[in-house]
Amino acid sequence: MRTATSEETMEVVAGGNETSIRTVRARKEANAIDAMLYRLQNYQNEKQLGTLCLGVTSCKAKTGVSTLASSSSIRASHLGMGNVLLIDGNLIRPVAHRHFGVSLAPGLADYLVEGGEIVDFIKQSKDRDLDILTAGSSNLRDIAFAPNALQLLFNELRTRYQTIIVDIPSFDNVGNGFFMSTQVDGLLVVLDPRINRARETKRFVDFLDQNDIKVIGGVLNRYLPSVPRWIRRWL
Repeated sequence: MRTATSEETMEVVAGGNETSIRTVRARKEANAIDAMLYRLQNYQNEKQLGTLCLGVTSCKAKTGVSTLASSSSIRASHLGMGNVLLIDGNLIRPVAHRHFGVSLAPGLADYLVEGGEIVDFIKQSKDRDLDILTAGSSNLRDIAFAPNALQLLFNELRTRYQTIIVDIPSFDNVGNGFFMSTQVDGLLVVLDPRINRARETKRFVDFLDQNDIKVIGGVLNRYLPSVPRWIRRWL
């Protein structure tokens, strides 16, 4: 699957507040996100996945990953994709708490360090079927988490949610992002022609392939007439 969204769709939450992110409901540009989610539902049915666990990432920062993850989680909750969870796995530059007007902590980092019942770390959004697992306390976010701890967490979350969308930090900060990517069913890779370059993107995709991390889609942010041919071919 390859898909593309418009600049307006990707920037609907650029203001970083709940009011602006929720305008995605009423804008016709949301159709691009809806089309992407419908394709992912087909993928889920074809692979007979009980829970669709989707990671959104890029090989470079500031390409619109967090915007797409937040917007997609809202649309998924409105499209009847079951109980939806958005995980802010971007522990370096977390933004989901600002998008949805919830507290940053406790969250993912707190749970992985302290343990406890995961329900105590999950926050409800104003959308009935959408919950948020924020990044968590800033003093814990530079800790490297054990892969088995993430695996146990995702195994439990799969029993609670039908759709999980994970905002995964860009791979120019390899570490926790890589381990999170191993826990999802597939990745959406966000590309921005002003930032991404062909050689580094190819290295990134090859790296994912070598580590058996599946790329199930590509999202082109800020489509311009001068988009390089290599991006068009990849999409």
